[in-house]
Amino acid sequence: MKREVEVLSTKTLFSDIFRVEEIRHRHQRYDGAMSPPRRGLVFERGDAVTALIRHSERDTYVLVEQFRLPTLGKGPGWLLELMAGKLETGETPEQALRREVVEETGFEPLTVTPLSCFYPSPGACSERLHLFHVEVRGQGLTYAGVEDEDLAVREFTRSQLETMLAAGEFQDGKTILGVQWLLLQARA
Repeated sequence: MKREVEVLSTKTLFSDIFRVEEIRHRHQRYDGAMSPPRRGLVFERGDAVTALIRHSERDTYVLVEQFRLPTLGKGPGWLLELMAGKLETGETPEQALRREVVEETGFEPLTVTPLSCFYPSPGACSERLHLFHVEVRGQGLTYAGVEDEDLAVREFTRSQLETMLAAGEFQDGKTILGVQWLLLQARA
């Protein structure tokens, strides 16, 4: 059953590399009645891509480590995570992924398999994240990044990833999801 949503007004509160919009709206409640007018804030940063990258010749998985300022107040600042990047205007998720894999790891994707598309934080952010599995081979970079990125490229075995996941070493949601997907495949 599709429920009704009535957008009463939209106002941009902030616009730079991302936008914050104030949206006044009403939505159909579960009892069928319309809710009173409500104010919601939406963080709009565009959609992004991410990938669990497997090096087929070495049977390892490629992650990147980088400084993430928003984590500094409650965590380490540096996170080990799946590579990720924003979709540029006019790009498909696969095109963006192929570009980002090269930029962030130096590897050229051989095979690209879509796994999922999800909202990492749907209570506040409209961003969708397209998760892929990518196979690479050859030599990548040790350090990478374009513009102001500063990434260290790291490789791990499946066993190391399983141990790290069990120990709670990953603090990034997309990485936890990607590694869990990998471990489920091993059990299937």
